[in-house]
Amino acid sequence: AEAAAAKRAAAEAQRKAEQEAKFTNKTNEIDEKQTAEKIRSQEDSDIKVLEDRISSLKDGSDKTILQMKLNHQKEIIELKREKEDKLKNRVDEEKQKFEANPDNKAKVFDSSTVKLTADEEKEYSDRLSATLEKQGKDYSDYYEKVLNKHKTYAQARKKILEDSESDRKALKASGA
Repeated sequence: AEAAAAKRAAAEAQRKAEQEAKFTNKTNEIDEKQTAEKIRSQEDSDIKVLEDRISSLKDGSDKTILQMKLNHQKEIIELKREKEDKLKNRVDEEKQKFEANPDNKAKVFDSSTVKLTADEEKEYSDRLSATLEKQGKDYSDYYEKVLNKHKTYAQARKKILEDSESDRKALKASGA
């Protein structure tokens, strides 16, 4: 009788431990989801603030640079979210497979073991690098355009000054 009671107590303790583990796992999943939603919401809010700030600026260099910064920020956030969503979908798929397996009835699914493949990680890393490289080129192209505009202005100014000096000398030579 004592052995049966001990066996029941052990089974009950095991059941409670499994329930606590499932509860903890579910709580952690909810916390992770809420944290991710808060981060996305804050990013969206930051973008909206920057968009409002840009729309209030007069056309010019500051506005152009801020618009480029905003566009670049959006590109990186989009890429990051795409990667997060892919991982979340992978976790959901693996969890469904885990829960469908009758051998896992008393076990708790650990989502931290689910990762993107090395190829997928490399793909996102390469895309991020390419995006950052493109963004650097965007800034470089913009500043080159501004510099060329000022060179053209300086060249035109120099030509006007030379022509004015030439005209002045011609007038002075003619006795005017």
